[in-house]
Amino acid sequence: SDRTFITHSPHGTQIEYHNPGGRAHLWYPGNFGGVPSNWKVNYDGPGRGHDICWQYPSQSRNGLTGVSAGGRFQCTADWLYFPGVVQVLAGDPFNLNSGRVPFRLPRGTFHAEQLAEMAHIPSGRIRTIYKED
Repeated sequence: SDRTFITHSPHGTQIEYHNPGGRAHLWYPGNFGGVPSNWKVNYDGPGRGHDICWQYPSQSRNGLTGVSAGGRFQCTADWLYFPGVVQVLAGDPFNLNSGRVPFRLPRGTFHAEQLAEMAHIPSGRIRTIYKED
């Protein structure tokens, strides 16, 4: 994919880079480091769309519910996932593929331009493919 997806949810802003090799790295509010995962897309059949699936480490927990979130693939229908996507970026401008995050992300609603400014990343590294109005 080589895309960074920014979503807004009750968790706050989440930024996740999906590399072309099937690995993803999540920048989650409150975490000091990135959360690695495997990602894949499952085709559900004609007229049924696709599922986007992530497999997080077995020791990981959902930050909102505290429930174990890792060890197996967990899938979300594309029609449920994409409405939460507020911005899609080309590449990995926050270098999440390194496993590190630029800073500890506070809860709140942020877009890539704000995050880049907070992380002292030149605005030219932000190449937006899609941004919610």
